[in-house]
Amino acid sequence: MSNYYYLDYVMKSKCSPQLLPFFVPHKNARKEITESMGCFTAVKNINALIKDSIVIVAGDGIIPRTGVMFALLSKPAMVFSIDPLMDTRKSSELLDTYKIERLRYAKTCAKDFSRIEAKQRRAIVVLPHSHCGMHEAVSTVSNYSRLDIINLPCCEKVPDSFLTIDHPPGVYKDKCIHSDKNLVYIWEDYKTKTEQENEKAN
Repeated sequence: MSNYYYLDYVMKSKCSPQLLPFFVPHKNARKEITESMGCFTAVKNINALIKDSIVIVAGDGIIPRTGVMFALLSKPAMVFSIDPLMDTRKSSELLDTYKIERLRYAKTCAKDFSRIEAKQRRAIVVLPHSHCGMHEAVSTVSNYSRLDIINLPCCEKVPDSFLTIDHPPGVYKDKCIHSDKNLVYIWEDYKTKTEQENEKAN
């Protein structure tokens, strides 16, 4: 696969006129596009059915780029983009102009975000070079039928509690991501400590 595959994919996509305005103003649009596509592809790689799922993007940046990518390239029930530095005015303008559906955004930290009730849908938590802690990101959603986590770490270290022998992540380098920080972690059907204890009790 060419390391320009993600860029080609986005440019040739039918939704590129809606998607690109969320990335092009950025000084390093190529890096941003490939990071978001790397996260999206990671979900597809585990055959996760994004359609009708709840997607939470924790640490999505000043505007909800990765969230918009999921909303446009798939059919989730809803995408929630969270970041304490979110530019709500600019985000609102872009979402209205390009008619982005199934996406909500919030200028807040994950730990302060009102918990999302998934209503037994599949939940997918995505951290695209996020400064958000993983425990805080996972705590944003409850009552899901299954939880998958995609983490493309940047500065925030993956907590040791997520690297346990009981539930180790899948890890690989994605050379299509135009960044030296291109290590992708995937947790399929992740169980929190409380969920593990409840299963053992039953």
